[in-house]
Amino acid sequence: MNSLQFGTLPASEWQQAFSEAVVELEPREFAEKLNSALNAIDRRLLELRDVVDGDSVEIISLSDARRTLVFLRDTEARVGELSRSHR
Repeated sequence: MNSLQFGTLPASEWQQAFSEAVVELEPREFAEKLNSALNAIDRRLLELRDVVDGDSVEIISLSDARRTLVFLRDTEARVGELSRSHR
């Protein structure tokens, strides 16, 4: 099986990590899972960097997932700051 196909083991590692992060409700667990997911995405992007066209479906999916995680991280940080300032 071609390891560059979407849905193979290397891709599913980042997908699993992403899924676990976005559904985590506990702030400390979320931070750990978010970092794991970002690392898995970055590793996969590095694997694909020199092999796949920049418009590949997987690279677009990886980029979208990374942006989503960064958005969630930044939103969580703002919510945390707001809750601490209202104590």
